[in-house]
Amino acid sequence: MNTHSLLLAITLLLLTIVLLLEKHVEGQQCDKCKGSFFNLQSDEPEGCIPCFCFQLSKDCKCADFYKDIIPMLIAMIKGPDYLRLTDLSRDPIISSDIVVQGDPAHYVYDKFDKLSKVTYYWFLGKEFRGDMITSYDGILRYTVSHEMDPGGKLTSETDVQLRGRGIVLNFSHRRRLEGGKKIVYGLKFNEDYLRFPNRSRVTREDVMTALSAVESILVRATYSTTTTQASLYDVKLETAVKQETRYGKAKNIEECACPPEYTGTSCQQCARGYTRLYPGPEFSPCVPCSCNGHSKECHPENGQCLVSIYICSLC
Repeated sequence: MNTHSLLLAITLLLLTIVLLLEKHVEGQQCDKCKGSFFNLQSDEPEGCIPCFCFQLSKDCKCADFYKDIIPMLIAMIKGPDYLRLTDLSRDPIISSDIVVQGDPAHYVYDKFDKLSKVTYYWFLGKEFRGDMITSYDGILRYTVSHEMDPGGKLTSETDVQLRGRGIVLNFSHRRRLEGGKKIVYGLKFNEDYLRFPNRSRVTREDVMTALSAVESILVRATYSTTTTQASLYDVKLETAVKQETRYGKAKNIEECACPPEYTGTSCQQCARGYTRLYPGPEFSPCVPCSCNGHSKECHPENGQCLVSIYICSLC
């Protein structure tokens, strides 16, 4: 390397350090996150990640959590809490004629000739719903296959849909799935992979908000105009938990210093004794329970008062 190239390299390095200092890190060796930022990483372009905390706190740190895996439950149980079929509108919901076959066991549906000609999705069960905010940046892996009649055409549609807190986020693979083939797909639940239905980009805050109260995760079941059978073999979603696991430390999970009305790693839940000001799917402020002095506790989302059996016996 000649002198000119060496000076250029040093200059670029100094400029990079200055830019980082102007952004999210501080310290003589750029080894600390500025206030309202956390999780110093060498592979993070801006050094540290901004605290989200649902804009309720500017004080956060990297949560001392571990990676874990949420597996799909495979069982012949019917009901709204368990696996079903639907389309992107989630209407209709199909729960009959889904069977468990094979070893290892997997789900199979082969009654598409009785249904309308639309794209159908596996509506994942309750293990993939609710507060899943610690699955931010986690990988969703699933294994699927389909059979199709001759003469049909492969289709390009949304492959995975995440819905929560009034937000709908989609993901589409570039590879089409040939009939008769079994494949493992994967994506990350972050802003690099997910898009709004109009294909516009999303933010980290959008993804975390949706994950804070997941209503549904849909995984594509039909991949052609003449699908006769769809199979779902496996679904696994990475998450983060407090307990030590064999998967190592989790990254990119914030732990916020929340106001007293809120709890959760990102202040996404109402604390005990508080509920949403406006019940419904969208995020709204937490306010004290209103139970006419009969209880200090209520449902954190809808405000329904939780009255003890003893008090009820006096009514």
